[in-house]
Amino acid sequence: MNHEESLILLDTLLYPNKLNDIQTLVFVECWEGHSYAQIAETHAYDSEYIKGVGSKLWQRISEALGEPVTKNSFRSVLTRRPLPAAPARARRLLPQPLTPLVGRTQEVDHALALLWSAHVRLVTFTGPGGTGKTRLALEVATLIQQDFSDGTVFVALAPLRDPALVVLAIAQALGLKEVGRQPLAETLQDYIYPKQLLLVLDNFEHLLPAVDLVAQLLTNAPHLKIIVTSRTVLRLYGEYEFPVPPLGLPDPDQPDLLAPAVQLFLERARAVHPGLELPPNQAKAVAQCCVQLDGLPLALELAAAQSKVLTPQAILNRLNQRLSLGERMGRTGPTHQRTLRETMDWSYELLTPHEQALFTQLGVFWGGASLAAIAQVCQEPDVETGLQALLDKSLIRQRADHQGEPRYFMLQILQEYAQARCPEPDELKRRHAHYFAQLARRAQTELAGSNQRFWLAYLAEESANLRAVLTWCLAHDPDLGLQIAGDCWLFWEVRSLLSEGQYWLTQLLARTVSAPSQGRAQVLNITGRLAIFQGDFRQAQVWFQQGLALCRELDYRRGKAFALANLGALAWYQGDYPRGQQLGEEGLALAIAIQDRWLEGAARNTLGLVALAQGDIASAQRQNETSLNIYQELQDRWSMAILLWSLGGVATALGDYPRARDCYQRGLLLHRELQNEWGLAHKLAGLGQVALFEGDPVRAARLLGAAETLGERLGTPPAQIAAQAFLMAVQHVQAALGDSFQTLWEEGCALNATQAVDYALINRERVNLAWATPLALKSSI
Repeated sequence: MNHEESLILLDTLLYPNKLNDIQTLVFVECWEGHSYAQIAETHAYDSEYIKGVGSKLWQRISEALGEPVTKNSFRSVLTRRPLPAAPARARRLLPQPLTPLVGRTQEVDHALALLWSAHVRLVTFTGPGGTGKTRLALEVATLIQQDFSDGTVFVALAPLRDPALVVLAIAQALGLKEVGRQPLAETLQDYIYPKQLLLVLDNFEHLLPAVDLVAQLLTNAPHLKIIVTSRTVLRLYGEYEFPVPPLGLPDPDQPDLLAPAVQLFLERARAVHPGLELPPNQAKAVAQCCVQLDGLPLALELAAAQSKVLTPQAILNRLNQRLSLGERMGRTGPTHQRTLRETMDWSYELLTPHEQALFTQLGVFWGGASLAAIAQVCQEPDVETGLQALLDKSLIRQRADHQGEPRYFMLQILQEYAQARCPEPDELKRRHAHYFAQLARRAQTELAGSNQRFWLAYLAEESANLRAVLTWCLAHDPDLGLQIAGDCWLFWEVRSLLSEGQYWLTQLLARTVSAPSQGRAQVLNITGRLAIFQGDFRQAQVWFQQGLALCRELDYRRGKAFALANLGALAWYQGDYPRGQQLGEEGLALAIAIQDRWLEGAARNTLGLVALAQGDIASAQRQNETSLNIYQELQDRWSMAILLWSLGGVATALGDYPRARDCYQRGLLLHRELQNEWGLAHKLAGLGQVALFEGDPVRAARLLGAAETLGERLGTPPAQIAAQAFLMAVQHVQAALGDSFQTLWEEGCALNATQAVDYALINRERVNLAWATPLALKSSI
């Protein structure tokens, strides 16, 4: 067993919580015999940090194997274990609730019975805010998820404001990150069509124009089922409405402690007051509280949160005052909505002025916020004390971010309430936008350097806030939005969020058409670059030409060098090698003149691609190796991964297959680390060609099939990027395998991205076949 096979074994043992990227790196390096100090030096980490990762890694593996494992023994221990068949990896992406579901047994049973019916495809959980629709939907989805072989996926729609973004949100939740030139809705339908899948679309009520998309998905995907939570029905044919009622109430005169509403009240009260005792007179007060609050889960939670300082009777007395005041003031609306509003008013009025100010300002954040963001945007003193007070009163919640640091968020109904109570919403939204503009500006420089992985994770965590800011910018400050989009482009590119990037970029360009600026010129270039990754070469040409013209008009030399390098790469894609060389050389000269190493690396990569296409292998190798050295100095792992693909092609052309395989596999590891599926597809294609040359057509067929399928799902199959080389490789493999080709090809197509990468990283014994000569594909690479 080698280290790749051991990783597959661990993937199975630890599934679904497999090793993360840094643990995988330490595992592989230690397998190769490297010390912690060597790993830290090679990959630019702190040595103590790597040592800590290793210590936790061996402990985790020990727990999974049921026997002690150390850095010195793990190889021998794992080698004794049989390699399992690769498990199916359905996507099961459901948020983990922070508290148990209380008092909903009957509703869960009824909802499950509905979804188990073969003819039921769409169930909409309806009810006003605060009834617990989302929590019930999550419980039902969790209990039924094993019935869906292709996964259960939760899609949070609350942060969205434009119905056009719903298709992007669903595609991203499914891992369908790229669309190519095909409309995303069609790509999504093609992807879902054969799958047995459950989607949970949460908070749909404000995006009702997107119901047509839901109808199309259900019509075109016969094995798809959808749960929707919404304050109103979608009014689609075949929809089953499931009104989510309040929790069952006790008799206020003969309190039943097993009544669902009482159970929830007590569970939440004891969370803040663990020693809470309930003498008979207080039990009656709890029952009356539940009746007063109409059994609404959120209202019960807010009231029970006061148990830390008030007895149930005291809570009841204050509720009676609050609710009767609402009636005297002539509050209108359905009873449940009035009750919840009065309960939120009461909870708000119990806050200190400082806590009230902090609470109302927290409503500006979407998807939560870090302590640093809250401190800067809310501009309140002693933020940590205020947050703790709001946590104690159940007005906000807390979870850990990607670094284990606290992140604070609100339920949607409380966020809406906070926004309505905010005295200066316009100024608050402006501060929110400028904070994330500063964040994006810092990310723009960090994303191309040694902190790339951290900032990719950081921006992913803040994606809902960034969407909210860009939406605000479209209406109030398009120039600021253009700056933010121009700073976020590398995040969208690396994470294959190309359609989302194009959406914001094109919307902002349309709103800033009369403002020639360096920022606009750069955004035009970026839009063209994303279009290349989508395979839309014609539109990319238009964006680049507009960007280059504006750069020349403004004498914006950096933007001009960026445009020239990308135009040269586009010419290579289109087969116009003389023009590609001319543009690449012009871009290189300008990048060197302005001393921009990153752009110099981009221009040299372009020249390397063109040189290889024209048969000048020595020049290709020189340019690409120089470019790789530059990006290694900058510690830009994304650009390094791209250069390893180019160098893999050079090594293949030279007949140095071990080096080609090494380049492609190293690049594959980087793309996996960066969660970039576009790069995975093209590295798999390169490894498929190497397997062909090394005399393993069986392996080649599987790898090429996996590459083509993954690339098609992303919208940019290898046959589109390097058509001649890829198609000739397929023809050679087909000729070598004969009748068995189709079966092996389909086996490769059936692999998901994780399985394909696992397979690609396993090195096999190869036999030399006479027909697989280096010259067979050299002219077409």
